[in-house]
This record gives sequence, C-alpha cells and structure tokens, in this order.
Amino acid sequence: MRAQWASLPQELQERVLWLLAHMVLYPGLDYEHFCGTRLVNKCFAAQLRSMLWIFCPDKHSGFVEHFVEGLMLYTAEGIALWYNDKTCYFTTPVYSRLYSRVYTVCTYKPPHNRSEGLYYALYHNVVKLVEDGTLADITGEKRDLFIRFLSQVFKYLDRFYVKRLSLPDVRAHLVDAFRAAEV
Repeated sequence: MRAQWASLPQELQERVLWLLAHMVLYPGLDYEHFCGTRLVNKCFAAQLRSMLWIFCPDKHSGFVEHFVEGLMLYTAEGIALWYNDKTCYFTTPVYSRLYSRVYTVCTYKPPHNRSEGLYYALYHNVVKLVEDGTLADITGEKRDLFIRFLSQVFKYLDRFYVKRLSLPDVRAHLVDAFRAAEV
C-alpha cells in the first residue's frame, strides 16, 4: 500500500492531503466520521495519522501527547505546502477549530483540565520531533512561521495558565525547545 502512495506524483500527494485535511477540519465532522474516512484506502491512513491524533477524544488517556504531536505534524506539513506552491493551508476555519479545541480542553474542571499537560507536551514534542528528524527541515523563516502559528493556537494558555503561574509564554517555550533539541 505504501508503494502505491509513493508511486503517486509529489504534487498529487500534497493536493490529496490538502483536500483531506480541509475535509477533516470541516466543523461538522466529528471523530467517528473521521475514523470512517480513513477506511477509504489504507495507504492514506498512515498519511492521515496526524489528523487522527488532532481529533482523538479529549478523554483518551494519551490525548495531550497525541494532540500536540499531531498538531505539530499538521503544522509542519502545512508550512511545507505553503513554501512549495503558496497554497493557504491555515485558513480561518482551521485556526478557529484548533483554537477552540485548545480552549475546550483548558477550561475543563480539575482533574480533566489539560493546561499543564499541553504546556509541557509542547516542549517535549518539539525536542522529540527535531531529534528524530521529523522537523529537521523546519529552519529559519519556516521555524518562525511554525512557532508563530502554534503560539497563536495555544494563545489561551498564555492568557491564563502561563500568566497565573508566571511561566515563559508559549512562544518563548517553543524557542527554548528548539534550542534544547539542537544542542
């Protein structure tokens, strides 16, 4: 199956992923419907893993790590596509959906509040993804765009969690993570 996916031209792969990402991020689509879409063809399932992680249920045991890693992979893919053909991957509905997801999981009452987990997962996932080479091509201007987009999606953390505990803001936290991974 992977061979079939790999045999497709790069432009077609990127376009299919772009279309599927926008289909998945449609506000009316829920987790169960998304799981059904990946059954269309198993070779797409591996490519859609980051989308699945973004939409895993927030009560799932590994939600925080999966959500943050999926969001980082999605962001890296979007930046790569934007630099290749200037296609706008991060539309207002996409941003709104992601911000709302972060807001929702940060406003649960304890013990279900995920603010602390999200804040620390940002750092650990950047370090992990840089060290294993997944974010190796995110340098310079791409890195700035990556950090800017993620810091906007996690802006709710800055407004309440970070401010209350006097921690470095999300942007500085991500910059520190990239620096730590490069050492």
